[in-house]
Amino acid sequence: GSNTDWINQHTVIPEYFRTLFYETGKILPNFSLNYGAGQNIYNLSYYGFLSPIILLSYLFPFISMVNYIIIISGILFYNFLQNHKFNNILSLLGALLLVLSAPFIFHMHRHIMFVNYMPFLIMALMGVDNLFNKNTKTLLIISVFLMIMTSYYYSVGGIIVIGIYFIYSYFKINDKFVFKDFIKKLGVFIIIVLISILMASILLVPTLYTLLQGRGQSETNIDLVKILIPNLKFSKIFSGTYAIGLTVISFISILYLFFTKKKYNIITGSCILLILFMPFFRFLLNGGLYLREKCFIPFIPLCIYFMIA
Repeated sequence: GSNTDWINQHTVIPEYFRTLFYETGKILPNFSLNYGAGQNIYNLSYYGFLSPIILLSYLFPFISMVNYIIIISGILFYNFLQNHKFNNILSLLGALLLVLSAPFIFHMHRHIMFVNYMPFLIMALMGVDNLFNKNTKTLLIISVFLMIMTSYYYSVGGIIVIGIYFIYSYFKINDKFVFKDFIKKLGVFIIIVLISILMASILLVPTLYTLLQGRGQSETNIDLVKILIPNLKFSKIFSGTYAIGLTVISFISILYLFFTKKKYNIITGSCILLILFMPFFRFLLNGGLYLREKCFIPFIPLCIYFMIA
């Protein structure tokens, strides 16, 4: 792990959550007395407060938080590999593309909350498959809920990714578009997501209140006109550690969707490119604070899917 943010924030603060639980016996303490000069515990929501991954660590006081986060990350990714939908060779290739992508390698030791929600995002994609193939909603509800509880910041982009995959799956399964049927299925999907959001309100509501009480100012002044003009920042979006990081081949794979001349591919490709290249969506996904490309990290599984599909 890195000796900067990873050690100083992403392991020390979760360790503080665990210590506070041992001292008070409360999973939901009202106040963080020993952090700084004392503050609302929900000021630390971003660092994994009530995250299912961190809560599980409360059962293992004999394992340091640094070692715990390394071990649990490995277990979660192992489960992902076992449940991949493609054949063995493509599954291995896709898994390697995911685990060896620049954002994963970098942020597993620098900003773990940039990627620690990913197993639940992948579970939610499987939940969409279950929704269409088995008409079961449980996996999707639980997965979205766990993703929000793990990282409320990246869960917004994650839900958009799940929504795009839902649209892709619907049009792939249904050759003929029936507006009434689509609206009905979309309504079910929206209700499922809302149920997950309401379940996570125990974290979201007090966190939102805390943010509104003490939210910092944006780093830069955003020109509202410019964010409505497409910005083709290929290198920033598809390369580097603070975006998708799968290089230009992932962009070519998305572009290839249009050449298949299949309706479901064209619709999906249009949705992805619109979100990636319209600064307006980047602004929204960053909470209206700045225009950083890190909000596109949840799109990695979707890009890999189309790279090997």
